[in-house]
Amino acid sequence: MKNFIGANFCWWRGSPLFLVAYLLLPSVAQAVPSFARQTGAECSSCHTVYPELTPFGRQFKLRGYTLGELNAENSLTGKLPISALLQISRADTSQTDTPGAMPSDFPDDRKTMIQAAGLYYAVKITDNAGALVQYSYDGFEKRWAVEMADIRYANSLALSGDKELLYGVTLSNNPTITDIYNSTSMWGFPYTSSEAVVMPAAGPIIDMALMAKVAGPGVYALYNDWLYAEVAAYRTTNTGALRPLGWGNWSEIGNVVDGYASYWRVAVQREVDGKHSMSLGAFGLDAKVFPGENTSGGTDRFRDYGIDGQYQYIADEHILSLQGRYTKERQTRSESFATMAASNL
Repeated sequence: MKNFIGANFCWWRGSPLFLVAYLLLPSVAQAVPSFARQTGAECSSCHTVYPELTPFGRQFKLRGYTLGELNAENSLTGKLPISALLQISRADTSQTDTPGAMPSDFPDDRKTMIQAAGLYYAVKITDNAGALVQYSYDGFEKRWAVEMADIRYANSLALSGDKELLYGVTLSNNPTITDIYNSTSMWGFPYTSSEAVVMPAAGPIIDMALMAKVAGPGVYALYNDWLYAEVAAYRTTNTGALRPLGWGNWSEIGNVVDGYASYWRVAVQREVDGKHSMSLGAFGLDAKVFPGENTSGGTDRFRDYGIDGQYQYIADEHILSLQGRYTKERQTRSESFATMAASNL
């Protein structure tokens, strides 16, 4: 099987002709361009390869996307905090007629398709608040929707002994989207993959299954640039004040959360000699979910626990990045078992 996936634009102009010309050029770095304009820094200051964050990129996110100032020039590229995305996908799967598989199981095979197109709103809103919101077109499901949203308020306290407590409040639409490390499911390898290929049917619910279907508030803190902690609560976005954060996803019935799903995260980190950075952490999610389309009956319960870690070496000429994640999920299929949709409890 062969896959090809296109790239995010490092930056863009308003002209459609420039957009076409840019697609013909190799991309040196990929990031959200309006943040690069805001900080005046290269994409590589915050990213190794997009979306992996460097230590500076993690600080930028923790501080509410507020470092730097937007260009005061009243122009599309100078003031409007909008960036664009285009991903092209093609899958070529051999032996689709193998016993147990039918060519009809691969409706998008050998087709070059627009996998995703979208806009990023990425900006410092006030001195203490900022946002990263992506509104995307899904070429396979043929619909526009809010894909990700991370809106933040951040501040800090000076403690005794020259120590700092950096803290903040978030409003987001996916567990782990607020995470600053490159080893959790939202930002972990392989970063992006082709939707034209057959994906595994099994996977923990924390691994993107609730993306853009839930939203909620969270709080986080980083003590002395060493200990990081975060807690958040997510509820389904098909009703209530959180509805805009799930815009375009309301028609998807699956994975409707009963009440709130709780998410937690802890990690320790350290930097050495300005080149080495390390982190080790744990995370978890507890969610009660209505199976199928019936939201008036009982629920199934999913409890995810995981450990993760990463190491980065960033020098002038060389970059080495290693990440690992292990997730265990405990399922209690009370409703599915009772309705004979699951073979065991």
